[in-house]
Order: sequence, then structure tokens, then C-alpha cells
Amino acid sequence: MYEYPNLFIGGQWVPSTGTAKITVRSPHSLDLVGSVPDATGDDVDKAVTAARTAFDQTDWPALPAAERAAALGRLKKAYLKRIPLIAELHARQMGCPIAFAEPLHAQLPLTVLDYYEKLADTFEFEETRPGMGHDSLVSRRPIGVVGAIIPWNGPTFLAICKLAPAILAGCTVVLKPSP
Repeated sequence: MYEYPNLFIGGQWVPSTGTAKITVRSPHSLDLVGSVPDATGDDVDKAVTAARTAFDQTDWPALPAAERAAALGRLKKAYLKRIPLIAELHARQMGCPIAFAEPLHAQLPLTVLDYYEKLADTFEFEETRPGMGHDSLVSRRPIGVVGAIIPWNGPTFLAICKLAPAILAGCTVVLKPSP
């Protein structure tokens, strides 16, 4: 069983302000797969405050796209080390064969990370568009904290699909997975 006793808030693993747990059982065997804290409203407020502080009081949103892409590269490198564990947990949590969980749920998110990491080199964060009588400057800038809610069917892939573009754009993220 994998028990994760803390929540990841503000770049640190911290205890929940509550005591409730979310337990996950295998639909195949009913064995306990793991448990995590059930975040309270106060925990969510702390996460949003930490994300807002990181956005407002650090240079993160002003970093060049190449540096934010490098952060995605570091995430990809850390993720690669955990592929066997991610595949195992998906297989156990879903009750599916590891041969299904590894390519779809563990490997596929890497293609998304790779795509957004490379996109930084070619994406036009500012472009001039011709208009009637004058040109317009279109500037894509980070907007702040992104709240990303992840459904149960493909949580790792869908989390990466939301995290990667937000990170590349210079936003901070609060991720809320399905219980």
C-alpha cells in the first residue's frame, strides 16, 4: 500500500489541516492501493494563496519561455524516474493490466511534456497582426493562478495536459485530482 500523508502546497509536502483520508481500492481485488489526505477548505485556501504568492512575488511569470520550458524538462526528467511506480499504481487503482497502464497512463504524459517543452522555441507570445489602417499587437501573457480539476479517467495524462501549458505560459497552478 502507498500512503501519502501530506499535501504538496507551495513547493513543500505539508500536513492537511484535517484528519480525513481518501482511500483507493482496486476494483479488481478490493485490495487497498493507497491513501491520501482529504484536503479541507483551509488546505485549498493555503494552496491558492501559495500559488498567488508565487505568481505575484517571484519572477516566475516574467521568465523567458525558454526558462519555463527548462522547468518542464526538469519535470519530465523527474517523471521518467517514476514511470514504473506510476504504471503500477494506475494498474492497481484501475484493475487493468500493467501492459495497458504503462503505455497509456505512464508513458503518454511524456509526449505532452515533450511537446510543450519544444513549443517554447516556436510559439509566438507576441505577434503583430495587420488591421484596417493600423496593426495590432497580440501579446499572450500569464494570467495568474490556474485551477486545474482532474477527472478520474486518465488522471496523470489529464493533469499533465493542464499543467504543461499553464507552466509554459508562466502561470502558477493548483491541481485538484479526483478522489
